[in-house]
Amino acid sequence: MRLSILVVSRTAALINRLCDSLDAACSLAPMEVEVLCSWNGSDVEEAQIRNSSRYDFHLAQRAPYHFASNMNALASLAGGEILMLANDDLILDPGCVDAGLNLLCSRPEVGLVGALLRDQQGLLSHAGINIDIRCSSYHPLDRLVPVEQVAKGLIPTAPVAAVTGALQWIERDAFRTHPFNPAYQVNGEDVELCFDVQQHLDQQVWLCTEASA
Repeated sequence: MRLSILVVSRTAALINRLCDSLDAACSLAPMEVEVLCSWNGSDVEEAQIRNSSRYDFHLAQRAPYHFASNMNALASLAGGEILMLANDDLILDPGCVDAGLNLLCSRPEVGLVGALLRDQQGLLSHAGINIDIRCSSYHPLDRLVPVEQVAKGLIPTAPVAAVTGALQWIERDAFRTHPFNPAYQVNGEDVELCFDVQQHLDQQVWLCTEASA
């Protein structure tokens, strides 16, 4: 199997919307992709899940919400060579998954790929993560410019310090070797993963502007 998509959710409408966008975002054959969900919602919500994509969808575990631990558990169950970590509130653009996979697999120096994200008003919400002089991470240009300006070349596909865990691609074996640090309660595990990829695997973290959502 080529790709395992890992997602944590408690809301059927969001999962359904993500699945709605998946077919146009990914050209892989049905048998090449699985969607694994860590569910922490109610039985009523669970009964409303409807997978409209051509890919198999599994509620792989039911567990209380803890992003790092939930994702680590899903990765241990994944059958795909590549993991795609995704937030449930994403709407994937056409070709998004293909672009992220192609970058990760075409350049041996790249160990982790992140995506270009925008909010519902079309403003840029993620184009990589930088580190300031106080060693705090931040999103440059967060909701300051329309994403169309980025598409015109303001921010290229290139190495970055880190990318958000909201949408990223990494080889399964690399993630299993350096999983999310479960000591984080809310945020930070994605940035540490990016540092692990660079420090311990001697690979680069890239932003792929062709992969957008």
